[in-house]
Amino acid sequence: MSLQSYLDEEIKKVCPIYGMSFGNLNDKKTWVILFKESATDLQRLAAQDIIDSFIWDDATKEKSELRNKSAMLINDLLYRKFYKEYKDQKKDATFEDFIKSLQDIQV
Repeated sequence: MSLQSYLDEEIKKVCPIYGMSFGNLNDKKTWVILFKESATDLQRLAAQDIIDSFIWDDATKEKSELRNKSAMLINDLLYRKFYKEYKDQKKDATFEDFIKSLQDIQV
């Protein structure tokens, strides 16, 4: 998942937007949020705060890759079966937690 997709998803969690426009990826001043008309002032501020505090570091990249991998695998029937078994043991586990646990297995 790219920086742009990741940031778009994060902002959509707090504010209704159509999407984003990125001028120079290394210059946040060139990033523009395309707000939906229904976005409140508080939502717009929350969206801007995400951009202001956003850092595309190794941890964020890893989180993005895990989210992308999980989205690709969540409809695979075999993964769903084993996720159900995993969730029976860890009630609060997300599908991303399950995928991370698989990645952590040493073979």
